[in-house]
Amino acid sequence: LITNQWSRLPMTIKSRCQQVLFYSPEKTIASEWLQQQGPDKKQAELLINLSSGAPLAAKKLYTEDFLTKRQQLFSDWVNWQIGKLTVSQFIKNGSSLSILELLSQLQSWYADAFKIQQGVSITQIANLDLVDTLTKLVTKVFKKSLLPAYQQIEKTHLEMLASPNLNSELVLTDLLMKLKVYS
Repeated sequence: LITNQWSRLPMTIKSRCQQVLFYSPEKTIASEWLQQQGPDKKQAELLINLSSGAPLAAKKLYTEDFLTKRQQLFSDWVNWQIGKLTVSQFIKNGSSLSILELLSQLQSWYADAFKIQQGVSITQIANLDLVDTLTKLVTKVFKKSLLPAYQQIEKTHLEMLASPNLNSELVLTDLLMKLKVYS
């Protein structure tokens, strides 16, 4: 039996299992391995960081040209934040990603913006390549604490995982309207 959600297993199953934990390799080792798969050093480090140190997940991101899609989505998100794009334009432009991927990106950006807002060390930021733009947003656009915004994204993400048949566009529109309150 293999699971990444041990806590969801019934006690009757857990009592008959031996738990063996697998950890991700050190980021430097994972980055070196990933560089052998194609990306340059800077891309490899970023991909490892974005995949929480999981080298196979980072390789998948690389093969799917994730960084290009992410950069375009981030640019659109910034333009939406400063009023250059409407909610519907942002959603339309982000349609190349699934709603779960889009929510993950939003969650990551709001988490990093919140960390910047709180004065956390830059080493704790996942999106290191976006720090300058996120810092500008924090100082010029985000006037309130971003923790409730992050929590709202997390709640929406969990709802989509629990009920995948929800209308993605409506869920995303509702979320974005709620998030606009924090800027």
